[in-house]
Amino acid sequence: MVWSGPPGTSAGEFDPWAPFAALDLPYCWFGFAPELFDTPFRGDRSRDLDWEAHSWLCTSPGSLLSREVAVPAGLRWGFQIRAGEVVIAGPSALESLAWNSDLPILEQRCPNWRFARGR
Repeated sequence: MVWSGPPGTSAGEFDPWAPFAALDLPYCWFGFAPELFDTPFRGDRSRDLDWEAHSWLCTSPGSLLSREVAVPAGLRWGFQIRAGEVVIAGPSALESLAWNSDLPILEQRCPNWRFARGR
């Protein structure tokens, strides 16, 4: 999930990997040793901006063929632009309850999937 916009106005959205953008798929990477790589870029640094991502390590608890998703861990990271200067934030661990706040975005974007609630 990504929140991006002028300070205090950003709205969350699902940020798919481009080749999977048209699919009803909550995963960006899939496999036994998944990795995360992202390089957000803003060429125009003249406007103040807050950009934050929530990246979740997910699993299919029942079977790889089911459309169920559970989350064991997540991290928050991002950056701010203020007066043309970039300040990096994170990464830092997300509490499992933060997953619950992100679920409405995932449920809207991937309606054929079931997402377990965090505890």
